[in-house]
Amino acid sequence: MLKKIWNDPVWSKVIATAIIFIGTIIYSFVMSMLEELSFRKTLLMTLQNYWIEIFVILVVALGVLLIWKEKKRLAGIITLILTMFIFLVGRGVFSCDSCPNIDKMIMRVDSAFVEGLYDIAISIINEAPACAKQDTMVLIKLKQAELCLSLKSTADDFFKNRKYKQAKIEYQKILDPSLNPKDTYAEKQIVECEIKETEERMNTAKDKNYKGVGQMNLGNIIKAIEYYDEAINLYPKDEYYFNRAIANISKGDYFAAINDAKEAIRRNENAGGNYRVLGDAYCRLGKFPDAIENYEKAIDCYKKRNEDVPFIDGISPTPTYVSVSTLIERINIRIKYANERKCYF
Repeated sequence: MLKKIWNDPVWSKVIATAIIFIGTIIYSFVMSMLEELSFRKTLLMTLQNYWIEIFVILVVALGVLLIWKEKKRLAGIITLILTMFIFLVGRGVFSCDSCPNIDKMIMRVDSAFVEGLYDIAISIINEAPACAKQDTMVLIKLKQAELCLSLKSTADDFFKNRKYKQAKIEYQKILDPSLNPKDTYAEKQIVECEIKETEERMNTAKDKNYKGVGQMNLGNIIKAIEYYDEAINLYPKDEYYFNRAIANISKGDYFAAINDAKEAIRRNENAGGNYRVLGDAYCRLGKFPDAIENYEKAIDCYKKRNEDVPFIDGISPTPTYVSVSTLIERINIRIKYANERKCYF
């Protein structure tokens, strides 16, 4: 009976398909035991071999051909069923072990990654069955979570200790495309670090500026300029350029004073004092028309103010508030002297 069936040109192919199917199952089971991997994963890897793919295509074509022939319809149906079963098992439609849905677990891990909750991501993986932990993607996620958790811990420590530059570097490492570029916590912390860094630079620059003013009071012009340089390098502000311009006028470096005054105007074109100090520098160079032009611009700025104006003379550490009329009167005196080709101060 068996010999007769085997000699049949059609049923012999059906039997060959069944033998290959059973052989594939046995081979996958043995390899899963040896490699300590899940049966489903091993079977999938086995079926991914190119010759199996070609065989499946050929057998499906054969099954369709047999169904087309009425006398061999049953053989064709059996052939198609066996072939599709092999294909579906390989694609994980049928679970051949107790391993849960790995894709859903990875989605939960990814959600934890987005929030920067790497300890929770590690817990999700550690609580999964052994078969899930053997999945290549899960192993990659575990290593990424462990590395990101270490980087986050280091960055948080730097942040708590006010070492914002180092903290920002560590947070940026987390956002590396190979780790977790979607970490919203790291992104937020980087912004916080930049804000804190700016605040620190502002406070340090302010302190340097005050020290420069103190040196001006002592007559140490060179030292004052050095402090103003440091303040500008930390946090460029029109007030610091203004003070350095006054110091350069006192030093006799009028061209440097003009450059500083112009930069102060560029940063704050509504401050009358910036035009005043520029006019003073031009006056010292004997460029009286340019001096008068800037004095008039200073008056225009002062006229736009209805309240007392903070007056900075580059000597007092804090500005003194002077009425608009007083400031305009002082500028008019400068203009009067400039018209006579003289400097008021």
